[in-house]
Amino acid sequence: MKNGRSVGILVDQNTARDEGVDTMFFDKKVLQTPSSALLSKRLNVPVVMAFCEKDGDKWVVNFKEAFVCEDVQKCVDRQSRIIEEEVRSFPELWYWFHRRFKHYYEEEYE
Repeated sequence: MKNGRSVGILVDQNTARDEGVDTMFFDKKVLQTPSSALLSKRLNVPVVMAFCEKDGDKWVVNFKEAFVCEDVQKCVDRQSRIIEEEVRSFPELWYWFHRRFKHYYEEEYE
């Protein structure tokens, strides 16, 4: 980034209790990593939300929003809303490899 180049981060949406920030996802409380929000705030660079979407028999990268984070909590909440909107738009493309709701709803997985 010091050389003016972009950096891509694929973040785990679930995180350890002591590393995550509480946010809402599908009306449920979850933990989400603040890593991109912290980088954005510290370095004054935008977070660019991008998703791979199916277009016929091709895959395309779609850029949804770009924003600089001034407040980490608001930024994490915004990212969570954008991810939720993407899941609602393309539910057939989502498969959770982890227990997204485990910290607050462990009983869901029993």
